[in-house]
Amino acid sequence: YQQAAYVYRLEPARQNAADYATLAVELALQRNLNEVAVRAYSVLYQIAYDDGDDPIECLTILDKLLECARKGGSTQARLYGLLATYAIEAERGNEAALERLDRELQALVGGLPRVRAEVLLPAMALRSGWERDFRRAYELLAGTTELQTNEERRAYRASELALYALAA
Repeated sequence: YQQAAYVYRLEPARQNAADYATLAVELALQRNLNEVAVRAYSVLYQIAYDDGDDPIECLTILDKLLECARKGGSTQARLYGLLATYAIEAERGNEAALERLDRELQALVGGLPRVRAEVLLPAMALRSGWERDFRRAYELLAGTTELQTNEERRAYRASELALYALAA
């Protein structure tokens, strides 16, 4: 069910993906298959993030994902959940949550370079922008344009860089 959800998430109408992911979560939690539950929650998160406009719903899903990642001992899944949570909390301007997440991220070893470039660095740059430290925001994102996964994201990142450079 988790794999079917992953495949169906690419469809324009993603109800099948949500249904399969929900079923996968239920079955995985009943059997303590935490890694399967993490992957199913990641599909539910992606659908909620892409199709909805409810950061609280996204954070709720991410909390469940992080709990399963912790129980399953998956550093990579924890990093994914923490980075996604960080990005949402940065958009919300929740400074207390960002400070807590900073500590949790520092405690994790390693990292995922592309995810860091796509999620963490833009959130950190946004925080620097709030503090009117546009030079720092620019420096955080400089060199990450080519790490973006498609032309649209590269164009968006180039625009971010131009804006921070101009403000600096």
